[in-house]
Amino acid sequence: MREQPILESERLSLRPFTDADGPAVQALAGDERIADLTSAIPHPYPDGEAERWIATHRGMWDAGTGVVYAIILRSHAELIGAISVTGISAGEGELGYWIGVPNWGRGYASEAVQTLLPFLFDSRFLSSLYAKVLVRNPASAKVLSRAGFVHTTRAQATCGYRQQREPVDMFTWQPRP
Repeated sequence: MREQPILESERLSLRPFTDADGPAVQALAGDERIADLTSAIPHPYPDGEAERWIATHRGMWDAGTGVVYAIILRSHAELIGAISVTGISAGEGELGYWIGVPNWGRGYASEAVQTLLPFLFDSRFLSSLYAKVLVRNPASAKVLSRAGFVHTTRAQATCGYRQQREPVDMFTWQPRP
């Protein structure tokens, strides 16, 4: 299988995670505010969980069922978050991302999404993409809107480390012909 490419923008590099990223993932994703706004990040974040998660990435890439990138600040070579497309089937997948709390509000999530989209669609990796955002997380909805995602519906989903049912806004993105 081909290697997962590194993608770059003005301020960011998107690269595959390495085992050495485990402690930074645990420290950043272990923040309760991150776990509370995502569907699959546990809290408290158990020792060894980051390394187990990272170990699944190559298999998803090789099988064509997912792609996961570390979001790295180019200026400091610092890991600040993650972006992924998972559940890829029949040309469709689900976008997810998180940025560590110290870097919130700086436009990094928007930049990461806008860097990933051309790769996904120009390489014919996907034909459509969807994302869900907690209604109580309007900053994430803005990230999607800026990238050209269209709000499609509001639904209920089990979210956050507490695994409670909450309203989510669903978004889709399709390349223009």
